Amino acid sequence: MSSIKPAFRRFHLPSFLPLLLFLAAAPFPLPGSPGLDWNGTHLTIPQDYIYRDSPAVDSFEGLDSTAQEIEGRVEKWEEGRHRMAVLISDFHAVFPFPIEQIIPVFTDHENEDKVYPRIDNSRDLSPDAPRNEPHFQEIEISFKFLGFGDEYHYILYRIPEWHEDGSFLIRWALVHSIDGKYFELYGSWYLQEFQRDGRPHTYLRNYVQTGLIDPPPALKTFTNLFAKNDVRRFFEAVYNAAEAIF
Repeated sequence: MSSIKPAFRRFHLPSFLPLLLFLAAAPFPLPGSPGLDWNGTHLTIPQDYIYRDSPAVDSFEGLDSTAQEIEGRVEKWEEGRHRMAVLISDFHAVFPFPIEQIIPVFTDHENEDKVYPRIDNSRDLSPDAPRNEPHFQEIEISFKFLGFGDEYHYILYRIPEWHEDGSFLIRWALVHSIDGKYFELYGSWYLQEFQRDGRPHTYLRNYVQTGLIDPPPALKTFTNLFAKNDVRRFFEAVYNAAEAIF
């Protein structure tokens, strides 16, 4: 198994610090740097994404609406004075709905807190953009049980894509960890429609890669005990939201 240890980047302040501070505080985007002005800071669009845009199996037989794990692991290490961790989560399922009934759940960037458990607040930071275009999104989410876990506050950039074969992908990457607890966050939902017993069904795959700075000490225990059920609850939430659309 290959080890995932992205560098936790440390920046040494240069002699031209005053100029850097001026540019960071500037209320206008830098030339050639599209993005988002947020609380006096210009946030740029991520260039790198990690996602899954294909089925994990050759046949969808045996899959139903209960999410099944493809891969799940935690890697931990120390870097300087910090404890680091990367969590990998990859699950899939099949819903008895056509793909167009499910896609609106993933392109509603404002109301994810009304769909998903654990998400306390979601806000569309690109409200004027059409739903089928990329959006900046602010998220507040908590993973706590009996005193274990933590809360996270961050901004993502989400890109919906419709492929020529009729499949759909929405992928995202971390733009800004507001509380400084993430050094990376990547993920995707992939959807592909197919026929089962003469009716349209949709294959769904959810991949998430989370990089944490100084995670809770009981992270691995918490992940082993609760993570799989949490992901299955996310799939159930998508199912219920899609069912309510039509």
